[in-house]
Amino acid sequence: MRATIAATVLALALGPSPLSAGELSSFELKTTRDLLQVCTTPADDPTRREAVHYCMGFLEGAVGYHNALSTHRDMKRLTCYPSGTTREDGARAFIRWAQARQDDQKTMSEAPVIGLMRSLNAQWPCKEAQR
Repeated sequence: MRATIAATVLALALGPSPLSAGELSSFELKTTRDLLQVCTTPADDPTRREAVHYCMGFLEGAVGYHNALSTHRDMKRLTCYPSGTTREDGARAFIRWAQARQDDQKTMSEAPVIGLMRSLNAQWPCKEAQR
């Protein structure tokens, strides 16, 4: 039993890793441009699956935080998406918005959560009564 465990640990340690630490560093999101790059990782990239999950997780976390904050009476909503809107809808809205602004250094250099919320507000703005 110990020999089997030791062999398994050794194989895992020496075997190829599907995702190296160097590849994971590209998921460090400091700017809106970084988020766009992660969310649009090409289909043939070996980190595509992880990148899509990272993108969707970031989006869900940011929107969840926004929703939690905006339930307080003195906090206004930044975006008012319709019922039934999915993470994929939000990701598509962000990607379209960011791709249209790739040459705007100021916008693309902002924190990724700022770019994300700007894109969602552009897609689903709030009417004054919804705020």
